[in-house]
Amino acid sequence: LVKQTLRHRPDWFCVGECRDGDTAAEMLKAMTSGHSSLTTVHAESARGGIAKLALMLALSESQLNLAVAHNLIAEGVDLMCHVVRDPRDGRRSISEIIEVAGFDGTQAVVNQIYRAADTRFGYSRVATFSPPLEDRLARLGLDLVGFYRACGAQEVVG
Repeated sequence: LVKQTLRHRPDWFCVGECRDGDTAAEMLKAMTSGHSSLTTVHAESARGGIAKLALMLALSESQLNLAVAHNLIAEGVDLMCHVVRDPRDGRRSISEIIEVAGFDGTQAVVNQIYRAADTRFGYSRVATFSPPLEDRLARLGLDLVGFYRACGAQEVVG
């Protein structure tokens, strides 16, 4: 379905869940070809999501080595959000947001944008988006000042 969908030139490309390397490879092809896209990956953290995606690519039919997989991820993925489920009431909340900010020759370089504080309703902003991504998000209409304010920003960290 991923291959067939790309032929229709969609505005948005959504894959419910990447569960294997072949789906991950096709999804990253879409992400690196200019399609706005999103998917889910089950992992213990946002960084773990990147590692799992790289492992899936290494185990795919094309058997990419991990450095090439991380480079593809760095080219195709802008943000990764980690969502957790509270076992007490079943509510889901964002625990972490990272920006995939580049590739260092071995692995994807990440910039942690947001991390939930230890308190139930607390927020902690760790850093700002990189200038290129911040510009793209602002052009898309994201109120970055409001986002940073909601995260409890006292000053710019990154």
